Amino acid sequence: MSAFRHLKQALKAVGSRGRVVHIAHSQGALITNLALRRFSESELSRMEVLCFGGGAVIGKADFPALRRVVNYYSVNDPLLNINPRAVQALNSGFTFQNDPEFVFLTPRVSDPIIEHSLTGPTYMQALAWEGQRFQQQFQSPVYRAMRPILSHYIAFCIYAAKKHDAFFIALYQQTLARLFVVLVTIVKKLIAPLAQLFQLLMEYIRALIRSWSSEEKYEAIPV
Repeated sequence: MSAFRHLKQALKAVGSRGRVVHIAHSQGALITNLALRRFSESELSRMEVLCFGGGAVIGKADFPALRRVVNYYSVNDPLLNINPRAVQALNSGFTFQNDPEFVFLTPRVSDPIIEHSLTGPTYMQALAWEGQRFQQQFQSPVYRAMRPILSHYIAFCIYAAKKHDAFFIALYQQTLARLFVVLVTIVKKLIAPLAQLFQLLMEYIRALIRSWSSEEKYEAIPV
């Protein structure tokens, strides 16, 4: 499957309100660069592109409609030196931005081949950062709290299925279902009222600030 068709299907799968996070490494960045040229601006606006040791640089200058694009390079990655734009960005110094297009990483090992590998320690650390960012932006706190339980549940079901132990599967499913009902009840009965109380408190504080700053002045109307 071509990169264009893969991204096209991903956009369709997430829907008009979804976002696709595409990861490219080495030659994959060059292939991605060519594939992105076939998308409309509205489609590009729903895509984030993360390049690691890319054979080509992908930037907002080429695709201004992209939602976000980052080019990660280990300073010991040999492909850094074959990209003039990356070398220029490195020589110009570091800029502190919310979403920089270039991020240059301190190498973890001295071997350039390992440094170029996506599964090497340097790029794996950057992937971990991106994973944490994705969780914070696109996953709710309830989902993040429930994810370890769900992972454990799936692992147990696979293990029990291999052992053909239907009794334990049913027991575990019932226990997890009850636990989920309890958590949903806590959210509805406790967290939702607290959120409403907090909103009322903030409105009261804003009203006090307006009265102290004399933003609102009331004059008596003679009768």
